[in-house]
Amino acid sequence: MSEPSSNTAKPSDFGNATVVHDAPQQAATMPEPGADEEQQEPVGQQSWKEKVVANAKITRGTLLNKPEQKELGHQILRGETTVLKSSQPDN
Repeated sequence: MSEPSSNTAKPSDFGNATVVHDAPQQAATMPEPGADEEQQEPVGQQSWKEKVVANAKITRGTLLNKPEQKELGHQILRGETTVLKSSQPDN
């Protein structure tokens, strides 16, 4: 290996060191009070999965002109019915 040449610039050759006077970080770094508590859905609210299924049924009913599918989707969103645990297609 060769030794570095003496004409290699050092960081101190470009300027003097500077001192930065920044304010302390202003962003929130701690969770809000109560954030560690597990989030629970209010009674009567649908889960995310039920909302997705309901909106899919509404969209499918609209696109395929199936009003019963649309109505089922609306019933799920209103909380009048729930999504079945095992989704088996009708044969």
